[in-house]
Amino acid sequence: MTRKSDLAFVLPKLQVGGREYYLLHWHRKWADWSLIGGHVEAWETTNWRDTAVREANEELEPLRAGCDFEVERAPVAKLEWGPVPSRSHQDAPTLYRAEYYGLRFLVDPLVSLKRLPARSFALFDVEASSSGGLSDTLARVARQLKHPAIPLSWSETMSAESLPRELVHRTAVGASS
Repeated sequence: MTRKSDLAFVLPKLQVGGREYYLLHWHRKWADWSLIGGHVEAWETTNWRDTAVREANEELEPLRAGCDFEVERAPVAKLEWGPVPSRSHQDAPTLYRAEYYGLRFLVDPLVSLKRLPARSFALFDVEASSSGGLSDTLARVARQLKHPAIPLSWSETMSAESLPRELVHRTAVGASS
């Protein structure tokens, strides 16, 4: 039997030195970089934004929705794929539906990014993300999403030199660590 899984993802997107980057977090259970977000719970099925806010608060801690950022529905239709094996359910064939949200910083993101746990987050080049270096799920998302449809999380361009060093990853912001 094919199972179904509904997901809500938040895609913080920043412009650094003229290029666009997604902020991803390290998922310890999967030992891989992951989108911010997760499964829609039974009490959230009528409003997936609730899932997006809950997951952003959990995964971006100590940052908080309403103080440091806001979660906004991205102008992208729900994406569906599968059935594919689910890593979280013993490779059971799973049909996925995902809804995407942008994140808008309410304060200077440089201040916010410096508060995140060291080495738990990285910026990944939007263009490079669709060509390799990411998990199958992230690569699928990068191919399916029309990148311009995800709004920037901050209106100003940042310089790579101003970013916390911990955000630099082998496929991120011009470095190989």
